[in-house]
Amino acid sequence: MESSIKNIIDDIKEKTGIDITIFDMLGGRVAATKDIHNYIKVPSGSFTDNIYCDKSENVCCFLFNSPYNIFMGMINGSDSTAKNYAFMISAMIENSIMQKEENTDKKEAIKKIISGQASDLMIKRLVKKFPVLGLPCFVLAISCNGKDVDDVLNYLEQLAGDSKDSALLFEENIIAYIRNNEGENDYQSAVDFAEM
Repeated sequence: MESSIKNIIDDIKEKTGIDITIFDMLGGRVAATKDIHNYIKVPSGSFTDNIYCDKSENVCCFLFNSPYNIFMGMINGSDSTAKNYAFMISAMIENSIMQKEENTDKKEAIKKIISGQASDLMIKRLVKKFPVLGLPCFVLAISCNGKDVDDVLNYLEQLAGDSKDSALLFEENIIAYIRNNEGENDYQSAVDFAEM
């Protein structure tokens, strides 16, 4: 995520000439176009429309969402021009991040959900894109020897066929089989399916 944000703000800096620093909400520096900003703790409730300008520090802070977290960006200036730039930069960063997430394919979406990498907001967006992800299901984790992974994965992909089920390589020797549990099927439970 950090490298993605860094690439986005570098691109914005190239187009606008504005230096941007991004912090997580605990004050950790996530990315910067130039090392010129220090984190400032913004008093609770001080953001208006996700923007806060601090005249004493001569900076404008802005909040933006990602599927994983909320971040605070900072640019120089505390006047109305800086505020307008902060609005624009916030929207550009958020749109760039969300656009990259929208390019996720179904298997990558499943992987993010079952690994816990997807936030609630991201899950909602992925379910909207892939409605099958919102259906009741169970996940069967299958561990196999390195040489058998391809054969087992191919078998499970054939088993899934064109159904709402999916098989994917989750880790080096771990295959995840996502079994749709909606409607009637040959198996009464995850245990019945696993014992097949």
